[in-house]
Amino acid sequence: MASTLALLILCTAMFPNSSQAAVRAYMGTWDLDGDGSNEMAYNLGQHLEIQSLSGLSFTYKIGASWGLNQVTDTDGDGVTDLVSLAVDGGKQGVKVLHHKTHNLRFYQVLGSPSIGLYKDTPGVDLDGIPGSELIIKKQNLLIVIHDRDASMYQYNLGADNWGIHSISIADFNAEPGKEILVKRPTGVTVILDRVKTGTNM
Repeated sequence: MASTLALLILCTAMFPNSSQAAVRAYMGTWDLDGDGSNEMAYNLGQHLEIQSLSGLSFTYKIGASWGLNQVTDTDGDGVTDLVSLAVDGGKQGVKVLHHKTHNLRFYQVLGSPSIGLYKDTPGVDLDGIPGSELIIKKQNLLIVIHDRDASMYQYNLGADNWGIHSISIADFNAEPGKEILVKRPTGVTVILDRVKTGTNM
């Protein structure tokens, strides 16, 4: 796994909105610090700005190319986090913004092929522990990110004959957490991430 995955904890650059020259594109409104009041999110090109109704704002460098993918609680603290696919400094992966603590995590997926990030609302619980898991496709690999403890695990599914839209989530065994289903040309691969196993059906 070390050759494919890497986690970088990024230093956060925060400065007033007035110093930004980029055009602000409104993205949405969510309670991102758990105080019961919503904050507004803006795309500033390479940066993401979070602004409260009081006018206080913080900016975070996401990357040269990025897109917001999910709005969910990834670490189980009960506060909404922002998840983006990003390319930053030539490195691709997933960035998770914990605005409450001003912590920006970058889960880098090594290698040049493009990756896909499974999107589900309000999130995917694969282990029965608070905090949504994130699911990545890279060629024949399915990668699960547990942001709660900043861990990643990858499953080699053999042939690259499936796509990000081949993934679905269901509960088969009434155990904590749900299972990942990957539709293949000849059947279905069922992944129980809670026990780190995959079975072809």
